Amino acid sequence: MSSPTRRDVGRWYRHWPQRRFGVNQLQMGLEERLREIREDFYGAHGAQFIADAVGVPRETWANYEQGVTIPGIVVLKLIDATGANPRWLLTGKGEKYLDALR
Repeated sequence: MSSPTRRDVGRWYRHWPQRRFGVNQLQMGLEERLREIREDFYGAHGAQFIADAVGVPRETWANYEQGVTIPGIVVLKLIDATGANPRWLLTGKGEKYLDALR
């Protein structure tokens, strides 16, 4: 069996987003879910508090709520600090907080 050619890879890549649930689709809505968690814990003006809880500057947190990609370590810190359900963060489905599952 031969290696795929550049042409084969190009064909595969062009159709890949239609075959899988892409990262861009997951990103859509994440900023709203981040905002919801912040408002639940710290209110409408609590960006500084949640930023402190996950160890980032307030401006960085504001960027995450605007749709800038959030690093995995920050997501893990958010889950640890708030008890957010990872599935809900990712998809918006299920219970918002892990405590609600117990």
